Amino acid sequence: MTKSKDYTNTWFAERGGKTWDKLLEGMDIKTALEIGCYEGQASVYLLDRFPDMHLDVSDIFNARAAEDWDGYDDDYEFRFDKNVKQYGKRVNKIRGKSFGTLAYLVTKNMSYDFIYVDGDHRKLPATQDMAMAIELLNPGGIMIIDDYANIPWLFDAVNAFSNTLDSNVFSWETTSDREQFVIRKK
Repeated sequence: MTKSKDYTNTWFAERGGKTWDKLLEGMDIKTALEIGCYEGQASVYLLDRFPDMHLDVSDIFNARAAEDWDGYDDDYEFRFDKNVKQYGKRVNKIRGKSFGTLAYLVTKNMSYDFIYVDGDHRKLPATQDMAMAIELLNPGGIMIIDDYANIPWLFDAVNAFSNTLDSNVFSWETTSDREQFVIRKK
């Protein structure tokens, strides 16, 4: 991760970043979608690791409207923009609720090699994000759902969602620390 970035926390470095190197080993990710990007730590990681990748990010970019988290800084959109500025047109920022963004992407037949779900952590919106995002995953792609074991209702939602997946099409596992749930499309 680039050291000159402006972050107010170390969430990604402490959790996601420590396992992604292994999870993404050998992958050639050209397209990625991040649902809930906050200040862009995961975005920067992906953009640095995959220099030919295009990244779509979806976030409400409004701390007061983030119904599931009261720890957001009001100016996190400014920090996100600053942190990803050097990547230019490789980043497409979509401002709005993930449900509308995902519905739009599905109707446009978009597809991604990598999807990171870390948006609204409430049970119904998280389930909607997972159900719509999985439709956008390319064969050979990977979808990571964050905060799997940290939030009881999210844990339940992810488990219920995974029970709907066809094991002939998908495989799934948790990271060793159970922080993230990983789905691979065969």
